[in-house]
Amino acid sequence: MLTATVLQLGVPKPLELPAVQGRAIHAWFLERVARVAPALAERLHEGSALRPFTLSDLWAPSPPRVGYFSLAPGQNCQLRLTTLTEELTEAWLRALPQEGEQIPLAGGELVVQRVWQRAEEHPWAGQASYPELLQRQVLRGKRLPRQLVLSFVSPTLFHSQGQDLPLPLPELVFGGYLSKWNRFAPIQLPEELRQVVREQVSLGRFHLQSRLVSFEAGQKGSHVGYVGEVTFRLRTEEPYWLLLLHLLGTYSFWCGTGRRTSMGLGQTRPWKESCEMESNKQ
Repeated sequence: MLTATVLQLGVPKPLELPAVQGRAIHAWFLERVARVAPALAERLHEGSALRPFTLSDLWAPSPPRVGYFSLAPGQNCQLRLTTLTEELTEAWLRALPQEGEQIPLAGGELVVQRVWQRAEEHPWAGQASYPELLQRQVLRGKRLPRQLVLSFVSPTLFHSQGQDLPLPLPELVFGGYLSKWNRFAPIQLPEELRQVVREQVSLGRFHLQSRLVSFEAGQKGSHVGYVGEVTFRLRTEEPYWLLLLHLLGTYSFWCGTGRRTSMGLGQTRPWKESCEMESNKQ
């Protein structure tokens, strides 16, 4: 089971919060999981392996100024969380906060007002299974287009050859999706797909902007990422590979893209659905 949960958070009193809340949200999420599954939370905390969850940063009603959000009572924020394994999904569903609970952040607290879990409730929420994602692509059949447009709505970057790389290179984008799928899904996809991406997927039109994100004071822990839309050209003539590429594009909604997706980076979705999220954040 895959889940995407969106929380609507109220502002109980005037707050000035750091614009980047990734560490605080990450710590809060693990604390919630530890309440119902302490051993699982400990495993999630250890090591540098692929994480079976993603966390957005705080979606505030207006852009930050000089690295801070100024929030007034009556305003709402949103927070999104996804889980990628059955074990974590079951734990998270038991650990879900209730309306009225407080979420501690770096610099203040927000109050849970609503919890959305279904796609019909919020465009960034939903539930699915890995077989369901595969079945959806099979049912589309020959209608699969020869291009795939992804919207990267939070700063996205990769780590390649010892340095940050804020560019949507197809091999890094789809290679990351394939690694997560084969790590967490009960149905494995062929590793030959990496070679297909190298040879048959290229960049088309794109509209990108750079974003600086710092998880700590000053320049320490800072990264340059990109946001925007990218069209990937799928040149393969084989329906099988085309189906799998679109499957991974769909999976991006759940697994995120690139580095530090458990701290707010790399929130992604197929472009045709992304405009709904932008209106919801306002």
